[in-house]
Amino acid sequence: MQKSPRIFVYSFLIFMLLAPIFVSCTAPVTKIPVRAYNGSYPDAFNARVAWPIGGIGAGMICLEGRGAISHVSVRNKMELFNEPCSFAAVCILGEDGNTARVLEGQVPDWKIFGGPRTGNGAAGTSYGLPRFQESKFLARFPFGTVALHDPDVPLKATITGWSPFIPGDADNASLPVGTLEYTFENPTGRAMDVVFSYNSKNFMAVGREGNTVKPIRNGFVLWQDGTENNPEHQGGYAVFVEDDNAVVDHCWFKGGWWDALTLTWENIESGVPMDNPPVEGACPGASLFVPFTLEAGEEKTVHSRPLLHSRGEEVPDGDHRADRPWFRHHAHDREPEDVPRCHHRRRW
Repeated sequence: MQKSPRIFVYSFLIFMLLAPIFVSCTAPVTKIPVRAYNGSYPDAFNARVAWPIGGIGAGMICLEGRGAISHVSVRNKMELFNEPCSFAAVCILGEDGNTARVLEGQVPDWKIFGGPRTGNGAAGTSYGLPRFQESKFLARFPFGTVALHDPDVPLKATITGWSPFIPGDADNASLPVGTLEYTFENPTGRAMDVVFSYNSKNFMAVGREGNTVKPIRNGFVLWQDGTENNPEHQGGYAVFVEDDNAVVDHCWFKGGWWDALTLTWENIESGVPMDNPPVEGACPGASLFVPFTLEAGEEKTVHSRPLLHSRGEEVPDGDHRADRPWFRHHAHDREPEDVPRCHHRRRW
């Protein structure tokens, strides 16, 4: 007896409807990551975290959940996608070779795939440099803390970022400054020699003229001059540490392509602080180094202070004028090195 063609059609449709059910029953179960309420944010959750740092209305940077510095808005306007090549690093010296890492977790996938210039290798970024394997972010206002871990790095590293937030003290809570504290702990049974560094391209530069790197005690100032037509271009971004053992390289190698960053990373990996005095003219970037020794079980914190010093802004209607922010009037035009260093304890 010949079966009706409809039977084959119905059988095929039923099979197609039930097949996904059978497949899902036999496929391995994917474990969905979970996070405890009010707990830390591990790698599965911290790729989009950005912790604002900076005084009220005084510009900002953000400490990301994996340790990167981004959202750099230092010219009196929000620049949420501004992530210049500016990073901290650590090098542990060893007899069998040094171990160097950028003080960040792994670069999030969303930055590598689809981000600006990523199709051409993400030139101008630090994405290709070695980083810690794991990171966790903990939010405890006003403190944001990143804990870093790597099985090949024999020390514990944490980054704590915070702003001069002082309830009832609007003046000091509006200072154009923040704090990044890098804490290192030696969990081993032997002493280790360590070199901390902070490294940055001169992202304050506007064009090729009038930019340089100025000195400041225990640090450097990324600087751009203003012009008669564009006085609002004047601005500086200072990075310094509360450690008199700091050594500063005021000018990276002046080469083409990736030479400056390549040679800077070689300096970091060597574990030898580069002492390079200020020079005239444009500089591609600068670094500061803090060498120290950690005894077994010892802990050390390097206090880094990013500081904004901007002249004014560009008025939207095209009428350029140097409208200085509140803190510039308050500071009476003092230079970056004159700003109080212990901003959370002192008053102007």
